[in-house]
Amino acid sequence: LEDPRYVTIHAKTSENQYLDAKEVEDLHARYASKSDILARQEMEGEFCDFAGQVFTQFKAHEHIITARDIPDTQSVICGIDWGFNDPFVCLWLTQLDGVWMVLDEYYKNKTLLGDHASYIRSHPLYPQVKRLWCDPSRIQERREMAALGIRGLLPARRPDDARATNWPAMRARVINTLFGKRLRCPWVHKQLIPALVQFDTCQQLSKELMSLCYKNV
Repeated sequence: LEDPRYVTIHAKTSENQYLDAKEVEDLHARYASKSDILARQEMEGEFCDFAGQVFTQFKAHEHIITARDIPDTQSVICGIDWGFNDPFVCLWLTQLDGVWMVLDEYYKNKTLLGDHASYIRSHPLYPQVKRLWCDPSRIQERREMAALGIRGLLPARRPDDARATNWPAMRARVINTLFGKRLRCPWVHKQLIPALVQFDTCQQLSKELMSLCYKNV
């Protein structure tokens, strides 16, 4: 605030006269369904302290790295979360010298499966994709995507020793462990970087990681 080169403008999303009011209302509802704090931050422009944050080890300055090319021979996997009102999400990931990297993201709501399939098929990384792990709750969507030409679709499942009630917390602990672990950088071996990073083009993912909170907190 003391640097004259910067200015802070506080405004609500609803005050943007160029946005459709119904779209703003729907967006607010989606944020509020996840967290009232998230809705206040994203829609009201407030700076909020996220008590109960799920991914406590995520730090933007450490875990977001500059996007770079990967070898054409590198295997890629995708994670898919179905959605229509909430966004349909696809993430592209690879593991290079032990370091997991989120290479790209696709977030799109109110869009037909055919359009999602077309986008995934035309993605530059699609020839390198070996598996697409999907939310297992939507069998019909998975079948339709396969019929639309998306190969390698498999239902993601929790480990045999994990119960449905404790698996979300176990999964968060695994991800936090990767965020906290340090490995040699694949392209600068003298440097250490987190075992899970994301390219700086994945802006929606950053918001999810920083804002996701446990509902009972």
